Amino acid sequence: PNVFGKKTGAEPIRIKTVLYQGILHVTDSTAFLSAIQQGIGRGKSYGCGLLSIMKSPAH
Repeated sequence: PNVFGKKTGAEPIRIKTVLYQGILHVTDSTAFLSAIQQGIGRGKSYGCGLLSIMKSPAH
């Protein structure tokens, strides 16, 4: 789905969203923790860039 927004007096903003699914192997735990806490990318203020993480059933 697309996300739309507009600042007062500015052009409308349209952000195309993408859903990624896969297995993540963490090599830098500090950067990983920061990504979970801060989100990823410039669309965070529109609800994009959030991470949903779960433990792998194999572990």
